[in-house]
Amino acid sequence: MKKLTTAAERIEFIRTLSPKARKAALLLLDKQGKSLKLNATLSRHRALNKCMYFEPQWYQQKAIDLLSAGKKTVVMQGGNRCGKTALGAVVISAACVGKGFWPWTLVKGAVKSPFPEKDGRIRIICRDWEHHAKEVMVNKLKEWFPSGSYTTKKNNVGIDTFWYFKETGWTIELMTHIQDTDSHEGWDGDIVWFDEPPPRDKFIANKRGLIDRSGVAFLSFTATSESWMLDEIVLNTDKTIGCVTEIPMTENKYLAKKDIESFSALLTDEERIARVDGGWLNLAGLVLKEFKKEVHVVEEFKIPSDWPVVVMVDIHVTTPQAIGYYAVDKYNRWYQIDETFVNMSAEGIADDIIEHKRKHGWRMKEIFIDPLAKGDMAYVKNRLGVVDDSFTVISNKLRGEGMFLSVGSKDKDSGVRNLQQLLVGVNKMPSLYFFARCEKTIWEIQRWTYDDKQRPRKENDHFMENLYRMTLTGIKYQDPRVISDYVKQAAVGYKPMKAVGY
Repeated sequence: MKKLTTAAERIEFIRTLSPKARKAALLLLDKQGKSLKLNATLSRHRALNKCMYFEPQWYQQKAIDLLSAGKKTVVMQGGNRCGKTALGAVVISAACVGKGFWPWTLVKGAVKSPFPEKDGRIRIICRDWEHHAKEVMVNKLKEWFPSGSYTTKKNNVGIDTFWYFKETGWTIELMTHIQDTDSHEGWDGDIVWFDEPPPRDKFIANKRGLIDRSGVAFLSFTATSESWMLDEIVLNTDKTIGCVTEIPMTENKYLAKKDIESFSALLTDEERIARVDGGWLNLAGLVLKEFKKEVHVVEEFKIPSDWPVVVMVDIHVTTPQAIGYYAVDKYNRWYQIDETFVNMSAEGIADDIIEHKRKHGWRMKEIFIDPLAKGDMAYVKNRLGVVDDSFTVISNKLRGEGMFLSVGSKDKDSGVRNLQQLLVGVNKMPSLYFFARCEKTIWEIQRWTYDDKQRPRKENDHFMENLYRMTLTGIKYQDPRVISDYVKQAAVGYKPMKAVGY
């Protein structure tokens, strides 16, 4: 190992140590009479190179890991004062001065940066010039950038808009939401950082500029506006997108509980959802707030042949038909195992159900449909007379496959309560799960909210209708061998206790 002779060499070495090892090294140097001088030098070095000593909190580390993994769009969304802007400044600093490595990982061993070592281009998109750019962003960048590593140029309103790092050739340009969208076009670069929820047109214009250089969009924000981001980014299944979301203010270990409570007391219930709890303001009043994607969404597995599978159909005239497939296991836990959301006729609905049964060999007998399917063709007549309604058409086709069609319940209030209970489960162990393939259902469940009259909204709720009706079928798991014995006994005139279940 190389002998460390100068103060600069000792600083560089000690900075790479873990906190415990760093303390031990300083104690050793103290015995040699060098610790006080070195400590003073280290303190100065730390003050001038703050980003090199950054120690991320767990949620910040998750965002860093997503960037390191090569995600092209990374989101960090949560309550106020969670360190979102600080992380963005450190990421930008690391790209501009890191020379191809992430400085904060030196205590574990440096890793390769996902950004170019030299001549990179960055855009930082602020909400406005006067407050966000001047008072927040510029000050935050100067706080975290190594002193003397950059030069700046001001724009016509006196704000440091252009930044240049001589040693690495990286550049930064600040822009705002208030500039017209055309001003955001025609650029190419490596990083775009949005520190507030951006209007969609500004996001698309800047995201386009990342294509040629395979760049990264980083978004850090509290979800008080621009609800389009939830649908198009956070809930998007594109594997190049990585999200760390719904971080409550209380997760910041540097904030005092009394200060959080004092701030929270000033807010309305809806404001508290976004600013303290880290949720989405536009999802205030979520019907199934018990749903957690990381808990309730599971990878698919082969359904055992003895598990009952129930089919629910929400039928429509002008929108795609929604067909949900639900299995129940021996412990009466429910799984939505598939979905169909396609424009099709009544015959097509029956064919879809029959195909699922034949393809998978599922134990399917009971099918339930929206009550509107009965009589939905009553007004249609032709030369042959009255046309069969959807219920009759589907029922006739399914009967030949040993399946029976019934009308589902419309008791939405009871169904919603059932869903809320299933998502929590007895002893906090959920009794309702969803295969990851059920993307439309998962999307709806995260968007279904109450209206002003505290009733579930009648929009984007096709699979929610199926879901709550499923809980009202009363079906439970029953061993098929028990049912078979019951049938045999009934045939010879013996009547045991009525079988309960499927």
